Amino acid sequence: VGGALIHAETGSTNNQYLWCVFAVAEGEIQGFKRIYVDDTALPLPSNFYTHGQQINVTSGKYKDRIRLQVFNGSPGQGQSGLANGSPSWGKKNRTLPDVAYVVMRFYWKEIKTQTDSDNNPFGGGIPQVKFDICGKKIYDVRKHTAGTPLISYTGQPRNYSFNPASCLLDYMMNPRYGAGLTYDQIDGDSFRTAALKFEQQVTYNNTYNGRALTMNAVVDTNQKVLDNMKILLAGCRSLMPYSQGKYKIKVEDGGNDTDITSTTIN
Repeated sequence: VGGALIHAETGSTNNQYLWCVFAVAEGEIQGFKRIYVDDTALPLPSNFYTHGQQINVTSGKYKDRIRLQVFNGSPGQGQSGLANGSPSWGKKNRTLPDVAYVVMRFYWKEIKTQTDSDNNPFGGGIPQVKFDICGKKIYDVRKHTAGTPLISYTGQPRNYSFNPASCLLDYMMNPRYGAGLTYDQIDGDSFRTAALKFEQQVTYNNTYNGRALTMNAVVDTNQKVLDNMKILLAGCRSLMPYSQGKYKIKVEDGGNDTDITSTTIN
């Protein structure tokens, strides 16, 4: 995904540094896996880039020319020490709670010789940056206790998941970027049933097996909530009937309550 450039400022001797802050996603996310600058991948971390840690690029095309700091979008995350090095960022409180963002400081060396020009990794203007992330932490609806109301959104424990039912439920309940539905407007049992079906291990072919369905979607919050919900539903082969004052999820399968592959209707 790309990021929204929310701050760009030059400074230091001869304006040799360019600080850029990219807002990437609603938080809290699991983490940043890799970063591309002008379509060139920066050296990979061992797993994820460490939240809040300032990192120098020490190899490759951008060796010693980029310093970065990532924030996963926790509610209480601190202010970026790297961004505070720019002339104006540190003059105000800018912690960006619940926003996953990345600070990058680009180092332009003065070009005096042809060798300096040949070794310059940057083109003109602000570099184009893209991010490979594992996304939003959400409530695993498989943990819902059948026959009881859903947990209210603020009380839900959250972890990373690509279960389609859990992803859709999060979007339906979130009051900031989603539909803002309350727990009593949603049939939790139907979502739990769908989530268990999606997690079911199935055989893809003679060599591979895995989950029946997964979801890795980028939700554009500029679009209508209903349109986004339609996209998420289509992506997990499901319908959403509204019955007895509650929204339910219904997987388009053979009609078995527990087995997504069975054609036995029960």
